[in-house]
Amino acid sequence: MLIAVIILFSMQALSFYLIVLLLLKNSRIKELEQRQEQIVEEMEYSLTAYLIEIKEENDRLLDRLETGKQEAQQSPVPAESAEPEKPAARTEAEALYLRGFTIEEIARQLGTGKTEVELLLKFRDKQ
Repeated sequence: MLIAVIILFSMQALSFYLIVLLLLKNSRIKELEQRQEQIVEEMEYSLTAYLIEIKEENDRLLDRLETGKQEAQQSPVPAESAEPEKPAARTEAEALYLRGFTIEEIARQLGTGKTEVELLLKFRDKQ
């Protein structure tokens, strides 16, 4: 009888110990879930901010292209000009890129966005 009581008591102690372990694991899992949710929210915020920045750069590029078209339509280009024109943004970007400047540095020097510089350099590669 005493052995049975000791076995039951030790099984209850083991059960309580296992229950405590399960509760600890459960709380750790909940903490991990909360961290993951927080990371997901931060990623969504970062992606949203990046997409807004890209949209703004694209809008600026479209405005510049439209302005360039309007100027080209309003003032005809002479067949031969006496003085050479300044290099276009694309050739400036190419020259800076070949000299080892980063895309961020090129964008800063040209006063344009990084995406615009990336597009200019990408068009260079295709031609």
